[in-house]
Amino acid sequence: VLQSAHTILTTSYTTKALFSKKTATPITVITNGFEPFENSSLISPEENKFSLVHIGSLLSKRNPKILWEAIGELVTENQLFAAQLSLDFVGLVSDEVKATIAAHGLASYCNFYGYISHDEARKHQYTGHLLLLIEIDSEAHKGIIPGKIFEYLQSLRPILAIGPQDWDVAKLLPENDLYALRTYQDKAMIKSFIETIFNAETVISTEIDPTLRKYERKNLTEALSKIIKNLKRS
Repeated sequence: VLQSAHTILTTSYTTKALFSKKTATPITVITNGFEPFENSSLISPEENKFSLVHIGSLLSKRNPKILWEAIGELVTENQLFAAQLSLDFVGLVSDEVKATIAAHGLASYCNFYGYISHDEARKHQYTGHLLLLIEIDSEAHKGIIPGKIFEYLQSLRPILAIGPQDWDVAKLLPENDLYALRTYQDKAMIKSFIETIFNAETVISTEIDPTLRKYERKNLTEALSKIIKNLKRS
């Protein structure tokens, strides 16, 4: 299939690199993206609260124990952090993950919303002070780019991403102080980043980074359209 195709599309950079070793056929990465969210400017985080939000399934293999350990230490060390902390989970959370969270003294800070509508889930992104993006810690998952990362980016909220070494998500996150990509071995750095966001006077941007506009679905579709037109001409 790779050899007979006129062009190849992949949704991740790791997959493109893998296919490039097998064929000389042109390969283009077109990732997932986001749709603009109406009235998002009317939604903001609650004052005197520090909400860490995770959207999507958090199953047993995707259980960042060092994250719960880091948060547990901050609760013990910082009374203001403990008074304002809220851990908000939208989607399925496994019993094992819940048990690990509880083992670090964090059960009372948790809100489990379960499955809700897509629009309601997006609202939670805008009420969060820090969005969590978690992937399984394995070589096989470094090419997985969760679809929610694009909506996370569009929400203009800080993001803490924890995943495998050389994760493709690194190619998406803008290089500024609001975004951090850490591995499962970086507990101290994870703890420091959370503390930095908590202590920041303001962490909410008002304008989307122009470099992120390419992930808007209409712009991704335009990119696909150009590829198809070029194929027709050739």
